[in-house]
Amino acid sequence: MKARRHKGGASPRSLSASVPPCPRASSRSASSRRASARRNRGFTLVEVLATILMLAIIVPVAMQAVSLATGISGAARHRAEAAALAESQLAFLMTSGEWQTGTLQGDFAQQGFPEYQWYASVGNWTEANVQQLDVMVLWTTPRRGEESVVVSTLVYQLGADDSTGDAAATGATP
Repeated sequence: MKARRHKGGASPRSLSASVPPCPRASSRSASSRRASARRNRGFTLVEVLATILMLAIIVPVAMQAVSLATGISGAARHRAEAAALAESQLAFLMTSGEWQTGTLQGDFAQQGFPEYQWYASVGNWTEANVQQLDVMVLWTTPRRGEESVVVSTLVYQLGADDSTGDAAATGATP
């Protein structure tokens, strides 16, 4: 049997190298190329609109949460400052004895807190020679109006017949 020669003198084996692969293999690689090209093109209009819709819902909610957190932290700061100022004023009134005869109102402008005012009051307690000393610190906020913090303690005033004289002893209320 003679070997068959094809046009151009090439054998069938040498022709197989220049022949494209089977159509099925070529369609797989073409579809994967199309999918890859589709992925690299960008976003579709539906994807962009869905993203804008999500942002339109999420951003206002997040901004409201930030605003609420800021307001709450401001209120907490005012309460903490007022409580510290009230405790300081209560300690001053007790140690100086001004709770008995001195001024029972004022502000904290000299300490750098002009927005706070204080008022003190002395009331009777259930036992003799024991009185309750209250210091109230007030301030005004734009949202809530006037707010206050009250700090109290009990003071004991020694009588004239006591051997230690006219001093005052104090004890904190629970």
